[in-house]
Amino acid sequence: MPNIIKPQLEPFTGKQLLSISNLSLSCQHAEDALSHGLEKHQQGLVHDIATDPLVVGNFKMDKFKALEAFVNQADYLRRDTLLQMCRILTIGQTAKGLVAMTKYFHHFRI
Repeated sequence: MPNIIKPQLEPFTGKQLLSISNLSLSCQHAEDALSHGLEKHQQGLVHDIATDPLVVGNFKMDKFKALEAFVNQADYLRRDTLLQMCRILTIGQTAKGLVAMTKYFHHFRI
């Protein structure tokens, strides 16, 4: 949870803090695994292109499917994290969090 959003949701109960901490750690492990897998995939692509420059024109469908799988896993992680946060937070905290996230991401679009 971005530090900009967290203060708007306080105060937290002890149980909420523990649940948020556990969820954060779990998400970090999942993100690290996704990053590591994506890095390995990119290294494979670089190797394929360096070995045979013509491979770019014949980019295999399985390479696209692998990239699609990473995107789908990241989307699932995001969705699952939001659902778990909704279970941890009160209704009021959830509403404030969604408004804060909207403002936070809107700031990057401007």
